[in-house]
Amino acid sequence: LQTIRGGWEAASRKGQRRVLTLAANATLSVHWIMPRLVDAEVAAGGRAIRVSALHTTDDWQHAQFDIGILRNAWKPEGWEHREIGVERLTLLARPDRAEALRRTGPAGLEAETVFVADTRGGELESWIEAAGIGRPGAIRPAPHFYIAAQAAMAGQGCIIGPPLVLADLIEQGRLAAPFADITAKGATLTAVFNPDRCKAAFVEKLL
Repeated sequence: LQTIRGGWEAASRKGQRRVLTLAANATLSVHWIMPRLVDAEVAAGGRAIRVSALHTTDDWQHAQFDIGILRNAWKPEGWEHREIGVERLTLLARPDRAEALRRTGPAGLEAETVFVADTRGGELESWIEAAGIGRPGAIRPAPHFYIAAQAAMAGQGCIIGPPLVLADLIEQGRLAAPFADITAKGATLTAVFNPDRCKAAFVEKLL
């Protein structure tokens, strides 16, 4: 019995220490989660974590992960979940373009190009309503938000996005917010996790 118990406890410890997979949208994974991953692993007791960057259009319901950060209403059946925040959206552009917009004021956007991700419908409209201005001079679609962000960093136009998620790009001087005080409400971010694979206390420390 002692041998059986010892084997069971060893297997249990091994299961508890296995690599966990954390899934999130590509932009959130690259610009918010990965820069904080080492510190998060330490805070969570040294548990190894693998990040899986998924597109909004991917089949999340059949993806394999232990913890997910979602921007939609879907939640895996039987999983625990908690709201971790609401995106606040503002106008972002390359610093030189942002400075030019500061000089013209928000109305200057009516002569600008704005890239809008297909996966973030309605966000541009929410922001221009908050700003009290008309539509931009040109709206260019992009299949995903990270592609729109790359176009903005290349100086091809502006984006409406969450500065908290893109904080690394702002700190690096690759994007700037010309009107940081003008914001609109974005998506609610919800953490979901399989309670059979990780405990709520672990997720709290991680996020």
